[in-house]
Amino acid sequence: MPFDGSNNEVSLYQRWFADPSVRRYLHPNTPFVGDPSICVDIASWIAHLVRDNRFAYFRIEHPMYGFIGHSAMNDISLEDMSFSRACVIGESSCWNKGIGGQVGEMLLDHAKMLGFKTVTASAHKDNIASVKNLRKQFDREEEKGMSCISS
Repeated sequence: MPFDGSNNEVSLYQRWFADPSVRRYLHPNTPFVGDPSICVDIASWIAHLVRDNRFAYFRIEHPMYGFIGHSAMNDISLEDMSFSRACVIGESSCWNKGIGGQVGEMLLDHAKMLGFKTVTASAHKDNIASVKNLRKQFDREEEKGMSCISS
């Protein structure tokens, strides 16, 4: 499900990004993590992601917990059919339950269905679950012919 920019969505991101245990694992380009000039506020960041065709962001909706994070295809290139994969579980109570792994596999399956050939991704070195999930998913996809680059 794509972002909708609702007040609830914005307030959840504000809470997640304010949590040091969540923020420490986020990519440096995430608002308020690295360069504060990236966007003025979270609502603007969400609006930017919705408008820019180089990004495809999807809400992660859990049947019991509701909206818990997002997955993304970043830096999409239709020329060489490549993208960078991302997955953020903002609700720390949902960590270490296998959700990120399932979402990552679903995102890669969706990308293959659309014809993408190359995916890049990185996981924060201290986020052991993400590092393991990424290696497992990339090994599986490389066996199926997708080029996977981990940094």
